[in-house]
Amino acid sequence: MASPLEQGSFTVTISFDSANAFKVAPEDISECYFIEDIYTMTMLGKLCVKDRYGIREYGPLTGDERMTISYGNASLITKEFSIYNIPAVENIVDFRQQQNSIISVLFCDTYYTNLTQKKFSKSWDKDTQWSQIINDIFKNMLKIPDGAANIEASNDKTLAPFYIPSWNVANTMRYIMDRITGTTGKYGYLCYPNSEKLINCVTLDGLLKNAPMDSQVYLFNTDDMSYENKILGWDTMGVNQTGLKEVGGGLMMGFDPAKKSFLGLGIEIDDSFIYSKAVKEITSLGKQSFFSEEIDNKPQEFNYMWQTTGESNKEVLSHMFYNNFMRRYSLQNTLKIVVTGHDKRVAGTKIILMWPAQESQNVYNNMYSGEYLIKSVTHYFCPITSPMYRQALVVMKNAYAANNRGDNVSVTGPDYLNFDIGMWG
Repeated sequence: MASPLEQGSFTVTISFDSANAFKVAPEDISECYFIEDIYTMTMLGKLCVKDRYGIREYGPLTGDERMTISYGNASLITKEFSIYNIPAVENIVDFRQQQNSIISVLFCDTYYTNLTQKKFSKSWDKDTQWSQIINDIFKNMLKIPDGAANIEASNDKTLAPFYIPSWNVANTMRYIMDRITGTTGKYGYLCYPNSEKLINCVTLDGLLKNAPMDSQVYLFNTDDMSYENKILGWDTMGVNQTGLKEVGGGLMMGFDPAKKSFLGLGIEIDDSFIYSKAVKEITSLGKQSFFSEEIDNKPQEFNYMWQTTGESNKEVLSHMFYNNFMRRYSLQNTLKIVVTGHDKRVAGTKIILMWPAQESQNVYNNMYSGEYLIKSVTHYFCPITSPMYRQALVVMKNAYAANNRGDNVSVTGPDYLNFDIGMWG
């Protein structure tokens, strides 16, 4: 295993070809960050660097290069990216223009072009496992190396021969993930990269239940500045009662060509999908959900989702509703925290967060404390700030922890960390 870098340090290297590379001096970097997010199929980032040595001219820097970022604390992580855009080159003084310009570079995962730009046509036989199709797409279309992908086995097979007629991979993956269920979890397939795997395709349900967890608690109110899970800053987004489609349920309609009739158009309860049914169907939501069952059957107030599709199978319609419901509902209560950077934090893992109560520094709020899933990690690298390597984590918790929202727990009491944790309780 490669040795980790000095605490909080990092290196950025731009590769012009297989034989030539330029290591950017840290003092020349004014901004460098990249984002890994379980709701996004590729990592994206930005680098702003002072061109003191004329890399635009002597490289030359054309926008077709690759770059690597190496960082780490406990272990060394090296991520390779493709440069896909140079949006600006700004002159900072009038004298010696080439040596006093700031180059802005946007970069992404190396498979980004194959994911979004190239189109493919291929077919698979009836009764093929959907996870086998996903593996085929990753290996032969995205060119993901063996061992670099993490795919959760699907619970479904193709009902008929499946083919893609000149589709790109991003649209193909969205189509598939909306219609299938998993084996580790059931609903909410996601496709995303993180610092551990080049690409993952797993269910949100499975992550909520089984994702690896950092056992060291995250704290707001500790005086120990060296504590690696000390929260340096935060902001939160509360529950949005009316803004998201599908939270209140809705109607997913298809068409049966044999009977020449619509599916899901009737008024029977089995033909519609409502909030109370969705909560019972998605078991990982836990015991104290964000809304009461009173939101059922109030489309004017709670923005029901009404959607017409070309699907002819009622089970597939059900999968489409619940997959999207789980993804949307789980974004209802997100929290952003800023911490000192550490390589142990990756999108798709869990943390334990202790939320201070209002009345005392030694009491914690039992409603918000507990386990959170890391939705995204933004890795910030800047040599002129302290700490030099910071992370902004967006974490989510899609159920309240305590049944009694007014209850708090003492940090030294017998119930310390033994919460009735919402979605995992």
